Amino acid sequence: MQKLGKCSKRAVAIAPTSPSARHAELQIGLGTAGDWLAWASRLRSLDFSTAVKRGSSRAKSILESTRFTYTWTAANALFSRDQVIKHFQTGSLPSGEFDRFLLLYRNSGISTADEARLVAPLHATLDLIRHPNAFPWATIPNVRIIDLIYYKYTPDAYKGLGRPGRAIKDVVLNGDPVTSLKLPSLLYASRNWTFHGSLVDSSFRGSPQQYQFYITAVTKALAEIIGGYAVALESAL
Repeated sequence: MQKLGKCSKRAVAIAPTSPSARHAELQIGLGTAGDWLAWASRLRSLDFSTAVKRGSSRAKSILESTRFTYTWTAANALFSRDQVIKHFQTGSLPSGEFDRFLLLYRNSGISTADEARLVAPLHATLDLIRHPNAFPWATIPNVRIIDLIYYKYTPDAYKGLGRPGRAIKDVVLNGDPVTSLKLPSLLYASRNWTFHGSLVDSSFRGSPQQYQFYITAVTKALAEIIGGYAVALESAL
């Protein structure tokens, strides 16, 4: 959050004397992202109207899902604005949302070692085996969490949609290992799973803590990417 704040201050410092819509777009993107990231980082609890919900072991899952949603909204405030992501791109900017997110990711300074560190807990969790009493969607020797999310919880219209969706489909249907899934694809897939109603802690069919571990790892990785991009952008302004 501090890195994004420093970048925002740099944008204010170089603002033209005459108002500019383009520079305003840059400042709005940075300011909006910083606001959402502040809410995400300072979120301590959610309240519910019934004691059953307040005392549920799943309440923390809902809290961490909310934190991830806020963090994704911060990232979206950056990559959705041309004046924020144009600084590292020659030629026309991509129009697709995943390609724009990739532009943010690739200029965040995340190294190969960083990616390996950040993606490892995601791979490990999605590869965990589950033993459902019945699984009518497919006859497979082992049902992993990623199989549950794909077959049982992902709406048919979204299965295999986009590059992240196709990569997941290759893991589930074509035998590619879970470790073939790259960090940006898994971050974007987690966004899709969350917003399309496929990713709640019950999707994991295990303890809520396993879901919380996964979604917290996703959020931390995304926040690190935002921070790295803010540092690069501050230098480029």
